[in-house]
Amino acid sequence: MAPEAGLADDGPAEETQTVYLKSDIQKQLVRKIDMNLMPLVYLLAFLDRSNIGNAQTAGMGKSLGMSDGEYQWLLTNLLHSVYYI
Repeated sequence: MAPEAGLADDGPAEETQTVYLKSDIQKQLVRKIDMNLMPLVYLLAFLDRSNIGNAQTAGMGKSLGMSDGEYQWLLTNLLHSVYYI
């Protein structure tokens, strides 16, 4: 199995080098990055959910003239569209 190629784009285009990673090393690197990023992702998801709940409790839906159903519909569609981006 041939190693996969990636670009190391740290300098001008004429100095760009091709870096070859073996698949097992690449898997280890991706896992290490994922394990370091996941706590941050969970923290941000928790903060987002708590802020949305606090905004509803503080009366944001009422000030915008929205019913509870409209507010929930908006949040559902907003969250799905953010994940698709």
